[in-house]
Amino acid sequence: MKALLIGQFIEPPFAEGGVNVILNWVKASHLAGVNITVLSLSSRFSGSRRIFGVDFEYIKTDKPRFQSNLIDSLPIQMAALKRLDFDIVHFASSIDGLSAIPVLSILKLQKHKIISSYLTNDCFSRFTPFFSNFMFHVVTVPSKRMFSSFIEKKIAPEKMILLPSCVDENYFCPRDKIEAREKLGLKEGYFIIFSVGHFRRGRLIIPLIKLINEMIGKGAKIQLIIGWTGQGEKDCIDEIFSMARKNQLIKIIPPTENINLYYNASDIYVLSAGSDYVIETPLSLLEAASSGVPALAFNINGSSEIIQDGQTGYIIKENNFDEMELKINQLKDNVQLLNEMSKNSRKLALSSFSYERTGPQLSNLYNKLADQS
Repeated sequence: MKALLIGQFIEPPFAEGGVNVILNWVKASHLAGVNITVLSLSSRFSGSRRIFGVDFEYIKTDKPRFQSNLIDSLPIQMAALKRLDFDIVHFASSIDGLSAIPVLSILKLQKHKIISSYLTNDCFSRFTPFFSNFMFHVVTVPSKRMFSSFIEKKIAPEKMILLPSCVDENYFCPRDKIEAREKLGLKEGYFIIFSVGHFRRGRLIIPLIKLINEMIGKGAKIQLIIGWTGQGEKDCIDEIFSMARKNQLIKIIPPTENINLYYNASDIYVLSAGSDYVIETPLSLLEAASSGVPALAFNINGSSEIIQDGQTGYIIKENNFDEMELKINQLKDNVQLLNEMSKNSRKLALSSFSYERTGPQLSNLYNKLADQS
């Protein structure tokens, strides 16, 4: 059985967000023994590359990530038609629109089994029920919430499966906090809050910084570290950097290969984003859990299916920064609770979001489809 997984801009250096969800699926299925090839658009590469034992095939585009459109996806669809030796074609970033009908029809006539994965609800269009029910053999969603939503929108439940995101549990794993801080040159004696994301206003980084500034003003020994992805809105980027320059306890780090150490150096992780600015199952929450870091997030998307409220962190009413301050103080002042949540977080990641859990699930799905007549 051979599987072709199709995405957009799954290119090194691998960017976060939806791309990393797909990349983690690739790694997990490869470790589970799946013969998998990745087909992707790229703004930098063309042709074949072999990365961690997997063949990546790139189609060059002039458009950067986040700026591609339907026209850019057509070359990928056409390229898929030439891969006649694949049993499974997995559109991992979802595929929709009337223009895809000819390509999908040909793939079905060639006896390929076709999977479409949806990572957000906003990809749902008026054509999605037609595609899901008639063009795809399987539709995957990452959360129970989206599963229920798709059924309400008339997707055939027998075609749907829950396919969660996963995280590299060996890269994101608990390590000694003091040693991590020493390696990163961070201050001792401070309660460190970590957050990661792009700098768009809906990510609510600015209100988070204001909250931390207020808490510091009240005497709290807190440091906020923000891992910036390098993307965002210019005015928002400028404002965030301006705010950070005014307070040495607000630290912004650019994209780094040591991102795992920043989780290890942190006491808690905070996701302050609104619902429209993260994917259904925010990957940073999985990275925090796998690192043994309790997380706080607003009650958006599938966050409540990652954070077990009161056990691995806290789910907070959306945009309620007063409640967020209360929960931060509870954890800051209760080391025993913090340690218990840390252990619970790691256990949850291993049992629900590890490569060892998701890889066999993907392998079984591919094999089951390939065996169907």
